[in-house]
Amino acid sequence: MKINLYNLTEALSVTCRTIYCKSPHSLDLSSVCLYTPSPSGSRPCSPVPSDACLRISAPSENCVDTPPCALEFSPDILYLVDAETAKELCRQDLHLIIAGDSFADFSCVRSCSLVPCSTDLLALSFEIQRMFLSYQDWQEEIHTAILQRASLSDILSICARFLKNPVSLFDTRQNLLAYAGDRSGAARDSLVSYALEHGYSPEEPDIHDFVQLFLHERQPFYYRSKNQYHNCRRLIASVYAGETILGCLGMTDTLCPFTPGEYANMKMIQQFINTAVRYSTDQPFFTDNTSWWIRQLLKGNAVNANVITYNLARCRHKPKDPYCVWIFQQDTSGEDTLKPILYNIGALFQTEFVFYYDRQVVVLDYARMDLKNAGFSRQCRALLVSHSLRCGQSMVFTDIFSLHQAFLQSLIAIWNAGPETACTFQEALFPYIRHALLGENEAGGIIYPGLDRLTAADPEYGRELLRCLEAYILHGRNISSTAKALFLHRNTITYRLEQIRKYCPMELDRMSDEELFLVYLSCRLLQG
Repeated sequence: MKINLYNLTEALSVTCRTIYCKSPHSLDLSSVCLYTPSPSGSRPCSPVPSDACLRISAPSENCVDTPPCALEFSPDILYLVDAETAKELCRQDLHLIIAGDSFADFSCVRSCSLVPCSTDLLALSFEIQRMFLSYQDWQEEIHTAILQRASLSDILSICARFLKNPVSLFDTRQNLLAYAGDRSGAARDSLVSYALEHGYSPEEPDIHDFVQLFLHERQPFYYRSKNQYHNCRRLIASVYAGETILGCLGMTDTLCPFTPGEYANMKMIQQFINTAVRYSTDQPFFTDNTSWWIRQLLKGNAVNANVITYNLARCRHKPKDPYCVWIFQQDTSGEDTLKPILYNIGALFQTEFVFYYDRQVVVLDYARMDLKNAGFSRQCRALLVSHSLRCGQSMVFTDIFSLHQAFLQSLIAIWNAGPETACTFQEALFPYIRHALLGENEAGGIIYPGLDRLTAADPEYGRELLRCLEAYILHGRNISSTAKALFLHRNTITYRLEQIRKYCPMELDRMSDEELFLVYLSCRLLQG
């Protein structure tokens, strides 16, 4: 583990000030070492080691005149020295904290900080060592949380421990995913308040300049907006998975001005979050063409209503617009080739809401395409055949917050779809119920008593009787309506109802709604 020099010196700001630093943003210190002259005139070292500390070889008793430059110094260690000793170490490319009133010649060292000459360097070395250990414990806690698949929100909360300002995590569409740090700062910062209230960050008027920095700056960068939030100076760090940009970390100087130490901490957090997103099992970012808010709704999780309205408005839709869900799966095993045909499916449905999710293609169909439409049905069939697909369609919903329910319906529909065919939820419902009940060996228990005798003697004619009884119930026990629906004479309907009563005596006109439903469900189950 390495810590930036400013993380240490800013914590010691009362007594320590950095007067020279070649690379203020480099995380290049792994331990601290107290370097003091010995009584014999040599310069042995008294290190205060951490787990990663490199001990310096002190000269032997016979090497009284060994100059400091002959020793094994390391650029990873912070050396604490007095002013006299520091003059000799200026020939080394090192990090120094010097106890003295002034020190002018420091051009040969990497960094130089001053503390008062009266400072107890041994006590200071132990204080700095405690800082190293606290950072080490912090890093280990973050790594443990990542390996245990903790949520990104929890990981960000741990990461924010050493930050002086609150930090937020956004996806590429500026949706707010997580917020960590002192929430009292939000009241002082109109930008953070807006993001917490609406669930997303307001768009930048100079969006082109911001996007260029956002997409091309691998290191954290400072940014000041030209809109009404121009008083907020922001520190932005892009979040990556490999070469794919997933979102960003954002921080404003709400509680404290930005310092090199704050920058260094943000850089460390950026690395932690980049690692965390590779291990996350609940990926909330805009990846594989699936927005995080869509993923959350598909799983039935709560999402800020403002986020939904904001993202739908971008595509000229509203949360209460009617829609249905389609799911496409491949029948072929082996390599997944669904991603390349996302565009083909989107073109078929004329919608931008086409997502790759859990090895399936999910479509939010706002046009509500109908398989009964000959033109659409022909195009859909051609797509299914050419790519070895099957698909399922949910019912129509009028609330995007019902997306989880619609998704479950489309899963039931695709379960019943044959190879290279499409199936609706209504078509799949009773086969699915029958399958579920048979799986629990309970299907026979819910058949209306005696109704199964209709198919025992003559299965084909028995199914005709069951279809007649089902239609009779659906049409309000009206013989004329039932005859019209089945294209039969009303006398035929009357005769078939009498035949049913011979096998299964029942008073249909006197049945309660619960009994009628049981008869209807039995008809559907017995027809297979």
